Amino acid sequence: MSAPEALIEEIRLRHELYTALHRARASDPTTFTNGFSNQIFGAILGGARSYGWRVVGITKAALQAYKDHNFTIKAQAATRMERGHLYRRIDTTVMALATPAPMTVEQLARLLWERDMTVIGVRGENKMVETGKVTPISIPNDDCKLFTGRTVSWQFGPAEKACLRELAAQHL
Repeated sequence: MSAPEALIEEIRLRHELYTALHRARASDPTTFTNGFSNQIFGAILGGARSYGWRVVGITKAALQAYKDHNFTIKAQAATRMERGHLYRRIDTTVMALATPAPMTVEQLARLLWERDMTVIGVRGENKMVETGKVTPISIPNDDCKLFTGRTVSWQFGPAEKACLRELAAQHL
């Protein structure tokens, strides 16, 4: 699936900042290391992005925690849930900055659509997701309406509860 038009528009608003980072890294890779560039890239793409850190899965332990807490937000605090990226963010940053010329708005949006996906897990599982040690249960969320980002946490309301109840019935 190609990147949604709304994501392309979000990236269009930030594209000049990305282009400046791309130029800076190309001209001074000693200063703009992978780690430093990743921090800046994350700041550029942060904020109120509706498509950032799109939740596409949940670990079995997190789903069980929601079930144990009657599908309430209390499960998040009890297990210190967090999102883990399917792909290491630093690798995505390097891909975006390693091109000879900056990516176009559409290319960058597609890269982020394909790689800026997350999985909800209990504390300690986030790195296990990106290394493949934990296989998440898929959450259908191509429209990004479920578990939308709020800085580090995510929205949790009736739609999310219904989704989790259905997943629990199928997988637990």
